[in-house]
Amino acid sequence: LFLFSNKNYKKNYISSSFLPVFAHSDRTNNPDNDYDPIFEEKFSSVQQSCMMDRRELIRTAIMAGGGAVATLSLQPAEAACLSGDTSEDCIGVYKMPIDDAVNSYVETPEVLKKFAPDIRWVPQVQPPKNYMDAYQDLNNMYMKSCDLEKWVLSGNLTKAGIDILEIVPRVTVSGKVIVSQLQQFQQIEQQQKAVDNSKSSSVVDDNNNKQEQDWSMKSYRIDVAIYELLIRLGQTDVMLGQGINGQLGALTAAQIQILQEVKDVKDSFTDLMKILPDPSDVTPAVMKQKKG
Repeated sequence: LFLFSNKNYKKNYISSSFLPVFAHSDRTNNPDNDYDPIFEEKFSSVQQSCMMDRRELIRTAIMAGGGAVATLSLQPAEAACLSGDTSEDCIGVYKMPIDDAVNSYVETPEVLKKFAPDIRWVPQVQPPKNYMDAYQDLNNMYMKSCDLEKWVLSGNLTKAGIDILEIVPRVTVSGKVIVSQLQQFQQIEQQQKAVDNSKSSSVVDDNNNKQEQDWSMKSYRIDVAIYELLIRLGQTDVMLGQGINGQLGALTAAQIQILQEVKDVKDSFTDLMKILPDPSDVTPAVMKQKKG
């Protein structure tokens, strides 16, 4: 935390944004880190997928911007921001992760000032209470993400960046609740299976095994999809910060590059929403088993 409060280090973290810290470590050349080929393959596939027709992006951006050169406001970069801070100067800079190990250092303004006086305090992002609330939260953030393209095409990069500052922490906390709840559902299925084994035939037991495997696979797929979405959002956040500060050139040039990132965010978010179980498909069954 002392490191993040020193503004001399801001350039080292300007590109990190929301990306998970371990995604930026040198996993292959550093002997102190464990090399995980599955992780590397998954991370590489995220970077290489969802390519878009650049000519169409150029045409769209030029039509929206008229090919004009815009004067973009230069914003001073903060050393870091807390997740949930939607201030304009947090666009494109490092965000403290939402993590139990970090939360104890930022839970109050007094504690944060002691460890990182240069970081602005905001209330911690609160997770939803249950699966249904988490599902609705993700759905709301998905709808908000659909407006990112509109803001970029209109040249309002700041509005797009502020929306991402709101979307990322909500996706993070709601995603954790979704995955945790599905894992709990699996445990409930296992308990129910144990009861059925003593009362029912092997056919019922096979059905329970299938449902149990479904919960496990769904929670894994959702966990991976959320991880990939957060990477996309983090990359877009960094590029928006660069565009706002004039590092991507004229407005039209910035729009062309940012629109690609926005499309990738939309694709990743759509993929996530497709695999989320509807609350009506999980809650009644689980509650029925609890009552039983």
